[in-house]
Amino acid sequence: MTHAAQTASEYAAQINAESRARAEAEGWTLVGTLVEDADFWAEMGIHTGEQLRRSLAIGEYSDTYKEINGIRPRWVNFDDVSTEEIEAMVTDLLETEERARKAEEARKVEAEARRAEALTCTPLTHNPFAALAGLEV
Repeated sequence: MTHAAQTASEYAAQINAESRARAEAEGWTLVGTLVEDADFWAEMGIHTGEQLRRSLAIGEYSDTYKEINGIRPRWVNFDDVSTEEIEAMVTDLLETEERARKAEEARKVEAEARRAEALTCTPLTHNPFAALAGLEV
């Protein structure tokens, strides 16, 4: 059944079942699940699985953006963007953050190696601070 053919509560139940199965398979404790009550979603103005999928994608983008940048992306007009594009935006955010994290880690490893090299004993010269040349402080 497609998301559009499902009710919001059916789609929530599907997501919950998939999450529980993954939690059991991977041996982790499931932290939260989606509400499966149709009245709850109706009060939110969400009636179909596709509307719920879109709402979840928007929320995930907003939360992820805030976690990375410290502010919510209130300037993004989600009415002009498809659900697939929002999901791709989330993926792009996560991939960009992962690349930045790896680059920062590589920079730290390189800086530590340079510090260690600079602090190794060298024969005394007329300039005892020569070994510290280029060291970031």
